[in-house]
Amino acid sequence: MEYQEINRYDLLVRVAEMYYMEQKTQQEIADSIMVSRSNISKMLKKCIQLGIVEFKINNLSSSGIGLQSKLKKKFKLKEVIIVPGTGSPEEVKSRIGAAAAEYLEGILANGMLVGLAWGSTLYQVVKQFHTSHVYDVDVIQLVGGMGSRSIELDGQDIIKSLQKHFHGTSYVLQAPMIVRNPILKQLLLEELEIKKHFDKFKQTDVALMGLGSNRSQISALYRSGHIKKRDADNMIKQGAIGDTCGMQFDINGNLCNTVLTGRVIGIDMPTLLKIPTRIGVASGVERAEATLGALRGNYVNVLVTDETTAKKVYDESCEKA
Repeated sequence: MEYQEINRYDLLVRVAEMYYMEQKTQQEIADSIMVSRSNISKMLKKCIQLGIVEFKINNLSSSGIGLQSKLKKKFKLKEVIIVPGTGSPEEVKSRIGAAAAEYLEGILANGMLVGLAWGSTLYQVVKQFHTSHVYDVDVIQLVGGMGSRSIELDGQDIIKSLQKHFHGTSYVLQAPMIVRNPILKQLLLEELEIKKHFDKFKQTDVALMGLGSNRSQISALYRSGHIKKRDADNMIKQGAIGDTCGMQFDINGNLCNTVLTGRVIGIDMPTLLKIPTRIGVASGVERAEATLGALRGNYVNVLVTDETTAKKVYDESCEKA
């Protein structure tokens, strides 16, 4: 921007602040900056066109607003964000992504390290992320690559997409998420670059992760071809109803031994629990039990989900308390 344009922009910001935040009339603003009232009206319209002023309608029901408070109190969470559950599954997932992106933007600060897992809901968060300020923020991949052809399911593509918004470094984990056996995992963990990556996990300020179900109908691990249907079904029989960052857990938040135990290359639970802000995103009532398990295990301390899922999570938590 030229110098005069910068001054003009600053003036528009000040006019917007006086009108929308300080509740001054257009005539009062006009008198204070010595222009006509009609000019103030034009300037306010310009503020909307330039995105200086944005309007948001909170269309969550009163019961949804109540659920936020109940879940926050029951599970001692930092924040609960619930979006309307109406519309198609993709529309709901998109709303969750937008809400989580807005929350993330609001807590960012220079020097932070943000960790990302993988999944289609997480992809929506990154897709809808935007910021008016370019932060000095690094991004780190929390689990190995899925080798997926779809950007929605691969953590490497997701962190690169988010990093474009920042000045900083993206730390890509150069290893697959799932290997054939525990011996191969241990060999890979001895590689110097992978060791450095795992050490970096300890510096993470914010973790952003999906809460997935192991039910074969909706399991992302099954749909991506990393486990067979019988594996997913056996996990459910073993009580492992959900996963986050490749770790399997039961309805009470206890980690489970499954066919994947010792084969996942990614952050471990003790390290994850030391991250100050752990944002879990869950879309769809089918993931309610996985969400409940993650909450009981304290895996997340910020929850972003839809109203239908939130209600089922709360109801089940009361039934099985």
